[in-house]
Amino acid sequence: MSPHPDQPDVIARAYQLARSGSLQSVEDIRRKLRSEGYDGINAHLAGRLIQRQLRALIAETSQAATPDDAPIPAPVMKLEQS
Repeated sequence: MSPHPDQPDVIARAYQLARSGSLQSVEDIRRKLRSEGYDGINAHLAGRLIQRQLRALIAETSQAATPDDAPIPAPVMKLEQS
């Protein structure tokens, strides 16, 4: 159940959060939903299929954000002042 009538339901919001790239796990999604005032989170996200789908979206989004061929920044050296 959503906290307000104009907000998406729990499952739709969980998918939005998984795609957002801002969370790293299904547990992070649960915490975020709780903080947004959603009810029945554990019941809605208990199934293996939805958890697998959410994890896949999280992984997909995190891979898109950091591609394997992204350049690795050079280390910054601090110069000592005399």
